[in-house]
Amino acid sequence: MPKPAFETSPDMISDKVLVVFDNEFVKHIHNEGQVLTIFQYDIGQYLSYAIKDSLSSTYETVDIKPGSVDKNEYDIVITPRLVRFEAPVPATVFQRTKSEIEIEYSVKPNTPLKPFVIRGFGDYELDTEEENIYKSLSVSDSDTPSTVEYYDLNTAIALPNYAYFAGKDTAIAVRQSLISLLSQLKEKLENI
Repeated sequence: MPKPAFETSPDMISDKVLVVFDNEFVKHIHNEGQVLTIFQYDIGQYLSYAIKDSLSSTYETVDIKPGSVDKNEYDIVITPRLVRFEAPVPATVFQRTKSEIEIEYSVKPNTPLKPFVIRGFGDYELDTEEENIYKSLSVSDSDTPSTVEYYDLNTAIALPNYAYFAGKDTAIAVRQSLISLLSQLKEKLENI
């Protein structure tokens, strides 16, 4: 899956953020099947990096560590949870994946503020700004073409590479969800 980009905030927040992932989250692999084919999404590992990148676009210090660290060193401790991820295989390779994701953050500020929970949702739908982002997304493996050649005795057809476009659809859904979470986090911390 291609890496989503997050715009760096002009006003970086000096709070130190700790993101605590449990092993189940990091190792989560999502499988989608169609006929005799299984498509695997290493969504846990992917989200681990995407969450750090999204938070680093706004907070000066973002650390990822296991659950057994001194959390008092940090202003904000976030424990993410994957609520739902769907990437149904379309009927034909010419259709979009219709990926959807919902991520939850359990947030514990290191102040008198009470802990709270926020949820972010994202899907494959593109707004005007995301159309350019979607076009710019690419996988790092140059061996993954955007089309696959199909040959039979009489024809040669260039078919869309399902895995390539499914990865781009998922990257957009993840980006939307994390931007929503980032916005809610900032608003909640400012208003409490």
